[in-house]
Amino acid sequence: MGDDSGFQGVSPFDFAMRQKNEEKKRKEREREAKAQLYKVNMAAAGFGVEQASRTADFEREKARQETQRNTIKSNQNIVVTETVATNELKALALRGKAEKETERQTIMDNQKVVVSETVETNELKALAARGKAEKETERQTKANLKDVTITDSVEGQVRKEQHKMEKDWKEAGKQQKADNTNFDMARALF
Repeated sequence: MGDDSGFQGVSPFDFAMRQKNEEKKRKEREREAKAQLYKVNMAAAGFGVEQASRTADFEREKARQETQRNTIKSNQNIVVTETVATNELKALALRGKAEKETERQTIMDNQKVVVSETVETNELKALAARGKAEKETERQTKANLKDVTITDSVEGQVRKEQHKMEKDWKEAGKQQKADNTNFDMARALF
């Protein structure tokens, strides 16, 4: 017990060294844990089934695409012989061409047609002539009415008198207002 009974405190230097060593050990453990994470076997962790499924899907898609390419290549070597359907399509195409040609020819022929007078065209001409005559008559009437001189009539005189009376009445109303503004109630009562 002799030496142990003395000063048992830790010097600040020793304390700092222990803390630094503990920090190093902790960081080392973290590095090892991270390294272990990188080494995890995904198949052993249960991800193998999903990966196997993806791989199988990928392989199936590759096989389908290969089959499609081979089918296209093999179809390039096929020689098509005449069938009922192709003959029907050719006949339809020929009919369509013939119809278009007939339509073109009809248009060309119609351009060469000379239209002679008919009852309908004569009636249309007569209507147009009547319309022109009516418009000319209207123009002449308007031109002649410009020269008319309007004289005073009894009706015009009556209107003028009524207008003058109304004007005088309004003026009298204005004058009455002006007179009322100068009225003194105190003088009027005594």
